[in-house]
Amino acid sequence: MAMKTMHKHEIPITDQPIEIDLQVGAVVHRVEFLVPDKKVYMWVEVDANLNAPKKTRIFHVYRSGDGVPKHYHYVGTAIDQYIPEAYHVYEKIE
Repeated sequence: MAMKTMHKHEIPITDQPIEIDLQVGAVVHRVEFLVPDKKVYMWVEVDANLNAPKKTRIFHVYRSGDGVPKHYHYVGTAIDQYIPEAYHVYEKIE
C-alpha cells in the first residue's frame, strides 16, 4: 500500500532564495509564520518512500510591497500578527 506524509521546511526570511530537494510530485499545502520561532515554514506532502526521485525547487520569501519576478509562482502567505508583517512565499518556475 502506497503511503504519503507531510514534511515541514523552513523558508528563511532573507534576500536570497532557498533551494530544497523535494520529491517529484510533492505538493505544498500550507505556509505559516510560527511566532515562537519567528520563522516562516511550509508543509509539503510527499511520498513516504524516501527513495522516490527528487527535484531541486527554489523558494523565496517576499514582504508585502516587494517586487516579485514574473517567473515566480505564488505559494502562500504567512502573517506575523505581532509586528504586523506578511510574508509571501513564491516558487521559481523554470
